[in-house]
Amino acid sequence: MYELSRIAAELDREAADTAGSTVIVASSLGPTGDIMAPFGPLTHGNAVEIFHKQAAGLKVGGTDVLWLETISTPEEYKAAAEGFALAGID
Repeated sequence: MYELSRIAAELDREAADTAGSTVIVASSLGPTGDIMAPFGPLTHGNAVEIFHKQAAGLKVGGTDVLWLETISTPEEYKAAAEGFALAGID
């Protein structure tokens, strides 16, 4: 997940840097697709790890802005926020 995110962001950054003007590279992260515990299999710790790996890869690859979308539960939103923070993204 980290590598795929990093490579995708690198490709975007490369294209943006050839534009001849300032281009902001933005990446969007959506829900994991799993149901959070206790109703489903996704634990808080696993969700944090998933979001952290994606965010870190995108940041290292050159993404300037990340946003989170289509999150349906407060628990998953909190896990995403923690994952972003671990990647150094506020």
